[in-house]
Amino acid sequence: MNTRWIQNRRNGVARIEPRLATIAQLDRLLFIAAFMFGAIGFFMVGALPLPVLGALSAICFIGDALIAVKNLVRAQQRPAAPVTELASVRYR
Repeated sequence: MNTRWIQNRRNGVARIEPRLATIAQLDRLLFIAAFMFGAIGFFMVGALPLPVLGALSAICFIGDALIAVKNLVRAQQRPAAPVTELASVRYR
């Protein structure tokens, strides 16, 4: 079990460690493609019936579409914050 720490600073910044990261779009598509190649292979040898193959493929693509819709809704609700670049400070 992974432990997550949420640290609220005095300046209003909340820091979560370890960082929560989502899977990139390309990685999700590669995972779906690999899964589908495996499922089609099992179908070709007769170990997986056609309705099950159809259900698995539909679940994969519907799930990916729902993640895309969720990302669009989040982008509309919470636009990216402006970023101000600060000069770096060198300590001696």
